[in-house]
Amino acid sequence: MKQNVLSSVFFLLIFSWCSVGFSAYHHEGEKDAGKFLTAYPVKAGTKLDNCALCHKGGEYLDSKNKPVELGSCQWCHRTYGYDGAGDIQETMNEYGIAYKNAGRNAEAVISLNSQDSDGDGYDNSTEINADNFPGNAGDHPGLTVAP
Repeated sequence: MKQNVLSSVFFLLIFSWCSVGFSAYHHEGEKDAGKFLTAYPVKAGTKLDNCALCHKGGEYLDSKNKPVELGSCQWCHRTYGYDGAGDIQETMNEYGIAYKNAGRNAEAVISLNSQDSDGDGYDNSTEINADNFPGNAGDHPGLTVAP
């Protein structure tokens, strides 16, 4: 019984550590998240503190010609590759492209505030302040959060 309790406690500690560790996931050497956080330090640890801020998911056809939909992480690794041999531009959403074209720095983040990168009717600053992705038209202020 004591061993089961210890095993459960150990599992819970590892699980809680992992969930904190991945809440603000950044690749080793990735610098753009830090530039975003320079402009929006209060967004550290939120869903915006993640690759999905600038990258999108995608779809491909499998060997049976059936569509396979991938999230932003999987799509980036499939398209850009683990070795970085692919075209990163193919993985970027409209906000990411605008950020890249504006100079890839904290000033670029600020310069995009009044734009509506995803065309959903909300400017980027409004979306960011509401913890919504400015490069995803399906994620905008006013949506009800799922329970």
